[in-house]
Amino acid sequence: MNFGLQNPGCELAPPEIAVLGSINEDFIIHKGKQKHSYGGILYNLAALSVLLPNARITPFAFLGKNIWPKAGKLTRDLTNLDWSCAQKLKRKTNQVRLVYLPNSEKKEMLKHPVPKFSWEDLRPALRTDAILLNFISGWEISPRLFQNLRRKHTGAIHVDLHSLLLGIRKNGERFRQVPKDWHCFLNADFVQMNQREWELVAGMPFSRKNLIRFCRRWGRKKWQAMIVTLAEIGAVLAYRKKTLAAISCPAPRVKNPEQTGAGDFFAAGFLSSILEGKHPEKALRQAVCAASWKCRYEGIESVLKHKHELKRFLTALK
Repeated sequence: MNFGLQNPGCELAPPEIAVLGSINEDFIIHKGKQKHSYGGILYNLAALSVLLPNARITPFAFLGKNIWPKAGKLTRDLTNLDWSCAQKLKRKTNQVRLVYLPNSEKKEMLKHPVPKFSWEDLRPALRTDAILLNFISGWEISPRLFQNLRRKHTGAIHVDLHSLLLGIRKNGERFRQVPKDWHCFLNADFVQMNQREWELVAGMPFSRKNLIRFCRRWGRKKWQAMIVTLAEIGAVLAYRKKTLAAISCPAPRVKNPEQTGAGDFFAAGFLSSILEGKHPEKALRQAVCAASWKCRYEGIESVLKHKHELKRFLTALK
């Protein structure tokens, strides 16, 4: 994967993007108040649709009867979405109760989990220019299936590990864990984790020096950029040049940030910038700023209501 345009004078064709993941019905409890909303890859879809208005964006997800009517209604103004590869189920799917604790931790419970994708489910994604795989449930795609997808897909693949690093107990409670074959996903072009997730798989505290050490440890994998998001601090990206290089980007300040969906906006901001042929430093900045913009709004409904402001916000920060 080459960052940036090989021929800057050439106009790029509108990309086709597959977004793989799940859509949740969320019940979010924060500071004693409950908010009912919908999330998961809806945030990816909203951001990509605004940032790449000429792109064709195809979500791959299982939609239960509690989600698919609402998902269609919420996204009716996102005219570049193609829902033909989403599958409707007759049962409920992914109801998440998310409780934010005073120490910035959160407790998550999941009911009605979605099925895993099969190869036939994902075959249409091979025709796309890029795949954004967002582990919302954590088991959307098996390591073996991902390896097959990686071999046969010729475009860019961005993976947000997220809930891949969460196990699930019989009562639906989620807990942190490192799956046995998690490292196969380092064969994606771009690998995204937040600080806690990175520290879990790396087994050491986060620092730029440790990130470089981690990248060298996994240097035989096919990743081109390793990204660690740091909430209100910003993000750090390590990428391959002649040697390993690391860059960081601070985040704009947001009063009382609402972080649900911020990582999804980050992924969309980064991948959209890469697809426009931008250097990783510019892609990182757009990703951080897109995530910061999302933190101004609570819930997907509010995000979609104000979506026309996103590009103006990003332009003002350039």
